[in-house]
Amino acid sequence: SQLAHEAGLRGGLEERLADALRAAEAAAEEAGRCLAERDEEMGRHEAAVAQLEASHQAREAKLAEALREAEAAAEAAASVQSRADAGLAEEAAALRAALAPLQADLLQSQQALLEARSTCEAEVQ
Repeated sequence: SQLAHEAGLRGGLEERLADALRAAEAAAEEAGRCLAERDEEMGRHEAAVAQLEASHQAREAKLAEALREAEAAAEAAASVQSRADAGLAEEAAALRAALAPLQADLLQSQQALLEARSTCEAEVQ
């Protein structure tokens, strides 16, 4: 009778242990799925940041080239200005005025890149 009682208790304990083991395995699987989803999300964020950086770098390169061209044109106009009439002097002033928006656009692009990078880094964390 005592042995039967102990066997019954042991059987109950083994059943509870098996249930706990199955629950632990299910929790481990769920944790694995969550980690995989998080890694996938981080990968998407990293890809988005890389794409955004590449886009901004390409834009900055175009703006820098346009700025160099505009500066060269302004310098050429300035040298002609000394030999030319008032009409050429007005064109040189217009070229210098055209440089200001290009410089502002370049600065805005750099600021947007920094903000986007910060936002993506904050989302990843």
